[in-house]
Amino acid sequence: MEKAAGYVDASYLDQVATIVAGTKRRSYELLDLSDGASIADVGCGPASDTLALARIVGPHGRVKGVDHDPEMVAEADRRALAAGLANAEHVVGDAQRLPFGDGELDAVRAERVLQHLTRPVDALAEMVRVVRPGGRVVVLDTDWASLSMDVDDPACRPLERTIVDILLARFRSAYVARELPRLFGELGLAQRVVEVVAQVVLSPGLLFAAINLDPTLADAVADGRLTSADDARVRKALMGGVFSSVNVVIAAGTRC
Repeated sequence: MEKAAGYVDASYLDQVATIVAGTKRRSYELLDLSDGASIADVGCGPASDTLALARIVGPHGRVKGVDHDPEMVAEADRRALAAGLANAEHVVGDAQRLPFGDGELDAVRAERVLQHLTRPVDALAEMVRVVRPGGRVVVLDTDWASLSMDVDDPACRPLERTIVDILLARFRSAYVARELPRLFGELGLAQRVVEVVAQVVLSPGLLFAAINLDPTLADAVADGRLTSADDARVRKALMGGVFSSVNVVIAAGTRC
C-alpha cells in the first residue's frame, strides 16, 4: 500500500475543507447521484465528504470511504456514528487496489489524493474499474505549479517562486491535476467535464496552515535550498501579504 508523501492530521483536513467547500459541492453535483446510489470516496480522511454524500444518497444508498490511514478511518467511523448515518462506512484500503468488484458502484470520487501517488494513473484506472457502465468518476486535485502568493517585499518575489518549486518537490505527482483531462480520455471515459476553480486565501496564517508552509521552509533551510536569512525574509514578506491563490482542477467522466 503506497502512503501519502507527508502525513496530515484530521484537524488539517478540516481546516482545508473550509477553504474548498464550494469546490466540494460542485464535485457532488458532477457525480449525478440519485437516491439509493452507491459511491466510494477514495482517500476519505476523517469523513471529510462521506457524511455529505450519505445525506445525498439517502438511507437506502451506500457510501464507502477508503483511506490508507487506520486513524483516519477510525475518526471517520466515529463521526458517522455521531451523525447517525448508518449508510456511511469507512475501511482501510489502497487507492491502487480498491476493495470493490468490477462495476460494483454507481460512482466514485477522489479529492487531492492522486498528487500523493507515484503512479496516479493506476489509482484512476481502479476507480474506473469499480464503477458500472454509465457510472460517474469525479476527481479533484491541486495544480500546485499555479500557486501564487502576495509578498509585501518586491525583492522577495524571486523567493516566492523558489518556495513554489520547493513545495512542488514535496509531492510525488505535483502536476497530476493538469494531466487529468488527458488521463480521463486515455481511460475511455465519456461525457467528460473539466473545470478549474481558483481557491483564494486572504489570511497569511491560513495560507501557512493550508500548504504546510512551516515544514516546507524548515526542510528547505535544512537541505541548503534556502538560507536562514532567506527563510526569515520570506516569512516576514508572506505574513505581510493579503492574497494567495491556487487552481484546483475538477474532472468528471462516465464509464462507457
